[in-house]
Amino acid sequence: MQALVRAPAPAPSVPAPPESPRQADEERNRERNRGYARAYRERKRLKLQTLENCRQELLKENARLLEEAQARDRKEAALSAERDAARDRLARVEAENRALRAWIHQLNAPPAQMALKQPMMGMGVALDPQVPRRAVLVPRDAVPVSE
Repeated sequence: MQALVRAPAPAPSVPAPPESPRQADEERNRERNRGYARAYRERKRLKLQTLENCRQELLKENARLLEEAQARDRKEAALSAERDAARDRLARVEAENRALRAWIHQLNAPPAQMALKQPMMGMGVALDPQVPRRAVLVPRDAVPVSE
């Protein structure tokens, strides 16, 4: 903002002795008007200062709000990426689950129909190393039973 440049104050004039009462009234009116003009200029200066301070505060608030919005957008993008990764992993786990269910179904089939296959072989689905393995089912006749 440009700095307000004030004109130098006029040198106080020494009024000449009034020649008539009319001139005295005019001189009083001029002095009163000068006082009003000074007061108006001071009010105007204060109002401009107030408006400039308000403008500066609004600029700061705007910058803060923009930063918050950008941070929220970054967080939203990270969460979207995390959500997409979780969906992909879920799809892989569900495919592996379907393949394991098919293998269990084969294992529970009568021995004549059972084609022993290793789980997930030839099914086009890779095992996810992050999925914990709890147990592997084997045909009943493959495990010796101790009595």
